[in-house]
Amino acid sequence: MRPLLIASVLILAGCATAKADPNPAPLKLVDRLDLPAFMGDWHVLGNMPTATEEGCHNALEQYALQDDGTIAITFSCNKDSFDGKRDVKHFTATVENPGLNTEWRVKMKFLGFIPIKLPFLVIDL
Repeated sequence: MRPLLIASVLILAGCATAKADPNPAPLKLVDRLDLPAFMGDWHVLGNMPTATEEGCHNALEQYALQDDGTIAITFSCNKDSFDGKRDVKHFTATVENPGLNTEWRVKMKFLGFIPIKLPFLVIDL
């Protein structure tokens, strides 16, 4: 048990002292996104899950262009198993670079009540 504990401490210490690149290269966005063609259902095949996506199976993102130019986003998944209860979340996005349509801000609630806007960048199609 003691060697395992020592190894764990050393690994964690290495992670804590690792330095990230202070000047990472900016993400390259696609040249342009055909917004109406992008709308619809998108099955999530792989991701780096956020806290709310942990344990999600059969994830689906649905995008719908609204009359006011915003984008209604519905994220749904089965929680904890493929047969789990379906969890559904709703968000709204605004396009930050109209015409190119490759950078959005998604409005959501942090901790269930604090409104925040997160970037949504289209880097590949």
